[in-house]
Amino acid sequence: MTYALSTCATAPVVLPNAAPAIRRSYTLNHPRTQQIFAPEITPKPCVTHKGPSFLRLRRVHLGLGAMTFAGLMTCMPVLPASAEVVKATAVEQSFQTITVAAIAPVVEIERGEYGVQYFSVVQSPIAPGTDLSDGFGYRTPPCDTCSSFHEGVDWLPGAGTQVVAIADGIVTDAANSSGGLGVFVTIKHVIDGEEVYSTYAHLAFGSMPYTIGSAIARGAILGAVGNTGASTGPHLHFEIRLADGSAVNPIPWLAQHVNV
Repeated sequence: MTYALSTCATAPVVLPNAAPAIRRSYTLNHPRTQQIFAPEITPKPCVTHKGPSFLRLRRVHLGLGAMTFAGLMTCMPVLPASAEVVKATAVEQSFQTITVAAIAPVVEIERGEYGVQYFSVVQSPIAPGTDLSDGFGYRTPPCDTCSSFHEGVDWLPGAGTQVVAIADGIVTDAANSSGGLGVFVTIKHVIDGEEVYSTYAHLAFGSMPYTIGSAIARGAILGAVGNTGASTGPHLHFEIRLADGSAVNPIPWLAQHVNV
């Protein structure tokens, strides 16, 4: 026989064939004899609980628990921080050696032939078409101190005519004297990649202001036509010499290089 107990007032304890508040004993058909006593039960009101069990705690209990936890945390000793030095692991580099059994043949590359061409601006020292009084080469000396081999050309532009530099350069020689070339100036140029020297002689006294080392720009006025040195009259003696010092005929040289 099964008995049910309830805490609700609406569900009193029921014992078969027994009056309330009377204590009886029963013997069950069980290997062990058991006595079941049903004491007098006072009905209690039915209490219904909802939600998790921890929510059924009272607020006072929760407050006391929180205060106790805070006190324990305050009393705990402060543990010192510890740091451990970690040694870096040394990394050993390994190198691989590759042995090439055979060397690849060198491939010949065909290249076109290219040349570097230099271009320099060159002009005439006097106006083109000026009368020529004496050419380049052998001649009958016009004076006692004049040479039999004329290493330049003589122009007759007229006394006082301005003479200009044929190209940019540096003065390598200059004189204001009454020697064989009289007042003259020699300029070193690099024209079309080659070293060239130009000389302007028999200039008028006081018209040539340059000295050795002066930088000269193309077209700069070098002086005026005069009659100084071994001269028989006002004229310009003009020479062109190559890097080795040899004189060349100025007429064909100018025809080849003048471009302004």
